[in-house]
Amino acid sequence: TDNQTLRKAQKLSVGKAYTLRLMSILKRHPVTWNERFTLSKRKSDFVPVGTSVLIEGKLAGKVMVAGKTTADVETFLSDDVEAACAIKGTQWFGLLKGAGYLKDLPSTELICVLDNLPRDVEIKPGSLVYTSGVGVLPGGIEVARVLKTERNEIKQKAYVKVSAPLNSARFANLLLRND
Repeated sequence: TDNQTLRKAQKLSVGKAYTLRLMSILKRHPVTWNERFTLSKRKSDFVPVGTSVLIEGKLAGKVMVAGKTTADVETFLSDDVEAACAIKGTQWFGLLKGAGYLKDLPSTELICVLDNLPRDVEIKPGSLVYTSGVGVLPGGIEVARVLKTERNEIKQKAYVKVSAPLNSARFANLLLRND
């Protein structure tokens, strides 16, 4: 229920350097339902472009346009959003970005690619993918789970399923820096 979701969102902790601001999802388009949505905000809320967006404590995307009363968000399923991420328990970093739909995975799966991983390391299906802490995002925020990997002569990439429940989300938290 919405009440349970809101209570859970209020209990999230992101450390002293950040503040969470809960907002409702105002609108979506059926064709791009999981790729982008619009948040409702107060006129007094300052929301910088590039602000990270969490759904149920999991990183979902970034604010791409901030207006007076709305903020447009693109998720990691979009080709326009990327983040430096790592596989939990390792020092393997990669770049997370949208993958579109893949032939050998169900079309209902919300799939991204974690690219530029070392070629010679074993990455197990089911491994968790978190923010790396490199760049503007704090480290340790869950983003996805590894489904499968592919290697070429130089590098490896992991196909990952987004952890944030994009299909059913009605609320999202903005991760705002306190500086």
